[in-house]
Amino acid sequence: MTALEALRIDPKQQTAAFVAASVDLSEGDRSRALEALRGAFDAQAPELEALVLLANLTLEAKDYAEAERLALLGERRFPLGADWVKGLAAAYRGTGNHEKLAEVLARRAERDPNDAGLCVELAQLESERKDFEAEARWAREATHIDVANASAHALLAGALSERGRAAQAIDEYETAATLMPEKLEWRLALAKLCATAGEKERARRVLAELIARDANYPGARELLGTLGR
Repeated sequence: MTALEALRIDPKQQTAAFVAASVDLSEGDRSRALEALRGAFDAQAPELEALVLLANLTLEAKDYAEAERLALLGERRFPLGADWVKGLAAAYRGTGNHEKLAEVLARRAERDPNDAGLCVELAQLESERKDFEAEARWAREATHIDVANASAHALLAGALSERGRAAQAIDEYETAATLMPEKLEWRLALAKLCATAGEKERARRVLAELIARDANYPGARELLGTLGR
């Protein structure tokens, strides 16, 4: 008996729906695959393979609320069956729910302590929430994992600056700018920080380098004009 025949007899046959959906996917018909899985899905008695595929296709369809529900169900019923946290993170990115996203990413970071990109994303989220202590913690963790991660150094610099640690922030911005010279906004932030800290000559040097790369970069000449000679 084929999967389609089994579904005609019992539309709730999740194994048959999984097989039929896999065939549909091999033929490039994602919407039909999703329809088959949705028709057979039983939240009271889910089957792992069907649930994983349904959750993935639901995410691809950008039905984030339903994708969250499916991932949470999978996490409860089959905690070791799939990377449900990854699915939840994708759903929360899609909905822009940064609070829940930070929670699940922190859980992922506990499981994978060597993922610098994950720590950078957490630092960015904490920056948006203005939790600069947490931002600094995650950004510093990222630099420990990958010392050449320019974004991590820039995030650490921003967090240190917000916490009044100008000297360390200046060093971190310089590192970030050296690693990624094309990010001129970091150079301007460095120059502003130097100027505020009374290091006018250092600020002028940074601005000269910035203007050499982009003579009309917004705010650069204005800041230079405030520094005198």
